[in-house]
Amino acid sequence: MNKCILVVDDLATDRLALIKVLKKQGITDIVEASNGQEGVTKAKAGRPALVFMDIVMPGISGFQATREIVKHDPSIPVIVVSTKDRAPDKLNATAAGAKGYIAKPISESGIAEVLQKYL
Repeated sequence: MNKCILVVDDLATDRLALIKVLKKQGITDIVEASNGQEGVTKAKAGRPALVFMDIVMPGISGFQATREIVKHDPSIPVIVVSTKDRAPDKLNATAAGAKGYIAKPISESGIAEVLQKYL
């Protein structure tokens, strides 16, 4: 399994934690973005197999970035990864076009399930 995954999060520590888990799962082709707009730009340019998207970021939010990515290419699955773990946040993620929702702190098993489902 070696498909490109885009990790979008404004916190470097959170990006690195997710990347560490992805590498443990055998993923080596990983692209990082430090804000929503950069994530949209990289998704449009590189067409990743999967996107992990934070919600709260400077500039455009993860919800807005998800909408833009899904509008550009509905076949790219976006999984929201956030500390916000309330029902309205999950509903907003789904409304934006996200295919899944993982609460932080991330679990290896949760990431493995997503990879198994979408790659």
